[in-house]
Amino acid sequence: MKVIAADDERISLTYLSELIRGVSSEAEVVSCRNAAEVRRELEGAEVLFIDTDLRDCPWMDLCREAQAVNPNINLIITSSYPDEAYDAISLRPSGFLLKPLSEEAVRTELEELRYLYPTEQEPESDSRLRIQAFGNFEVYGPDGYPLSFQYAKSRELLAYLVDRRGTFCSNAEISTALWGEDSVDSKRSYLKNIRSDLVNTLEQAGYPDVLIRRRGVIAVVSENIHCDYYDWLARKRSAANSYRGEYMSQYAWAEATNTQLKEQIQ
Repeated sequence: MKVIAADDERISLTYLSELIRGVSSEAEVVSCRNAAEVRRELEGAEVLFIDTDLRDCPWMDLCREAQAVNPNINLIITSSYPDEAYDAISLRPSGFLLKPLSEEAVRTELEELRYLYPTEQEPESDSRLRIQAFGNFEVYGPDGYPLSFQYAKSRELLAYLVDRRGTFCSNAEISTALWGEDSVDSKRSYLKNIRSDLVNTLEQAGYPDVLIRRRGVIAVVSENIHCDYYDWLARKRSAANSYRGEYMSQYAWAEATNTQLKEQIQ
């Protein structure tokens, strides 16, 4: 896991970098004292600790640059000013830490990252398709990078099937969810195309066993998917803190499930 630590104060940066290394043996920590160094290291970075007093570039602008390079980068904002937490919220960061930093606070943030990445604790034998449902929906290929689909709706179709957790979904149901109630006839051909795109993309990536199709219906085979949502529902210890109030955030239809999840933690 590549972690960038950014702070223009040398002592603070050294302290933060040592804290990260101390609580995460798998972390590859890159220490940066200015925006230019951060930009050079963004490719492949999974976590960015960034101080709000970074003087050569507004910290919020640099955070947005980081998100443009990697929308799933975990931003952890460090600050000496509690009021800056309100500004940080607009970035939807993984965490906000008030200085002085502590080992326990850094450990907690790294254990409860907003976006999940493969870790050394995940068994190498788990070759299932990996899906992230909390936060924005994403699906990762065998190389750890997001799968690319011909149609954006192909990804949304997979998200909807994951949400349904193995229940067979009809073409009419899917059309209504993806386009609205009056779409069944008008989107029939388009739906056929995105179904084919989804099937072909998964098969080419090496996951031919994720979907099951019958005439007019389709479903995921949930046991062939490694998904944070499924792990959380199963009360797996490793997923206990993975849900932080957001579920498939880019899809309006997912809010119904998100409401149910919120009710379970109240």
